[in-house]
Amino acid sequence: MVNGINILEKTGDPDSLKEELGDLLLQVVMHAAIAEEEGLFTMDDVISCVSEKMIRLACNALSCPRSHSIRSVRRWFTMR
Repeated sequence: MVNGINILEKTGDPDSLKEELGDLLLQVVMHAAIAEEEGLFTMDDVISCVSEKMIRLACNALSCPRSHSIRSVRRWFTMR
Protein backbone atom coordinates (compact mmCIF):
# COMPACT_ATOMS: atom_id res chain seq x y z
CA MET A 1 0.00 0.00 0.00
CA VAL A 2 2.80 2.43 0.81
CA ASN A 3 4.26 1.58 -2.57
CA GLY A 4 0.97 2.49 -4.26
CA ILE A 5 0.80 5.83 -2.45
CA ASN A 6 4.41 6.57 -3.41
CA ILE A 7 3.63 5.75 -7.03
CA LEU A 8 0.56 7.97 -6.89
CA GLU A 9 2.63 10.85 -5.54
CA LYS A 10 5.33 10.35 -8.19
CA THR A 11 3.10 9.78 -11.21
CA GLY A 12 -0.17 11.46 -10.27
CA ASP A 13 -1.91 8.35 -11.66
CA PRO A 14 -4.64 7.10 -9.27
CA ASP A 15 -4.88 3.81 -11.18
CA SER A 16 -1.62 2.67 -9.58
CA LEU A 17 -3.05 3.17 -6.09
CA LYS A 18 -6.31 1.49 -7.18
CA GLU A 19 -4.33 -1.53 -8.39
CA GLU A 20 -2.32 -1.70 -5.17
CA LEU A 21 -5.50 -1.55 -3.07
CA GLY A 22 -7.02 -4.28 -5.24
CA ASP A 23 -3.97 -6.47 -4.59
CA LEU A 24 -4.31 -5.86 -0.87
CA LEU A 25 -8.03 -6.65 -0.91
CA LEU A 26 -7.35 -9.85 -2.87
CA GLN A 27 -5.02 -10.99 -0.09
CA VAL A 28 -7.63 -10.28 2.59
CA VAL A 29 -10.40 -12.07 0.68
CA MET A 30 -8.20 -15.06 -0.14
CA HIS A 31 -6.92 -15.52 3.42
CA ALA A 32 -10.40 -15.09 4.87
CA ALA A 33 -11.75 -17.74 2.47
CA ILE A 34 -8.98 -20.15 3.48
CA ALA A 35 -9.64 -19.48 7.17
CA GLU A 36 -13.35 -20.05 6.67
CA GLU A 37 -12.68 -23.37 4.90
CA GLU A 38 -10.56 -24.40 7.89
CA GLY A 39 -13.31 -23.34 10.30
CA LEU A 40 -11.24 -20.57 11.91
CA PHE A 41 -13.28 -17.44 11.12
CA THR A 42 -15.33 -15.82 8.36
CA MET A 43 -15.05 -12.66 6.29
CA ASP A 44 -17.84 -11.22 8.47
CA ASP A 45 -15.59 -11.78 11.50
CA VAL A 46 -12.77 -9.88 9.78
CA ILE A 47 -15.12 -7.01 8.89
CA SER A 48 -16.42 -6.88 12.48
CA CYS A 49 -12.86 -6.66 13.80
CA VAL A 50 -12.06 -3.81 11.42
CA SER A 51 -15.25 -1.96 12.34
CA GLU A 52 -14.53 -2.28 16.06
CA LYS A 53 -10.96 -1.11 15.53
CA MET A 54 -12.09 1.91 13.50
CA ILE A 55 -14.50 2.92 16.26
CA ARG A 56 -11.89 2.40 18.96
CA LEU A 57 -9.23 4.41 17.10
CA ALA A 58 -11.63 7.21 16.18
CA CYS A 59 -12.87 7.45 19.75
CA ASN A 60 -9.34 7.52 21.09
CA ALA A 61 -8.28 10.20 18.62
CA LEU A 62 -11.38 12.38 18.89
CA SER A 63 -12.49 11.75 22.47
CA CYS A 64 -15.91 10.48 21.47
CA PRO A 65 -17.96 8.31 23.79
CA ARG A 66 -17.07 4.61 23.71
CA SER A 67 -19.59 2.63 21.76
CA HIS A 68 -19.86 -0.68 19.96
CA SER A 69 -22.33 0.79 17.49
CA ILE A 70 -21.10 2.38 14.29
CA ARG A 71 -24.46 4.16 14.03
CA SER A 72 -24.02 5.87 17.41
CA VAL A 73 -20.47 6.94 16.54
CA ARG A 74 -21.73 8.40 13.25
CA ARG A 75 -24.39 10.29 15.21
CA TRP A 76 -21.70 11.60 17.55
CA PHE A 77 -19.57 12.79 14.61
CA THR A 78 -22.61 14.49 13.04
CA MET A 79 -23.49 16.31 16.27
CA ARG A 80 -19.90 17.37 16.79
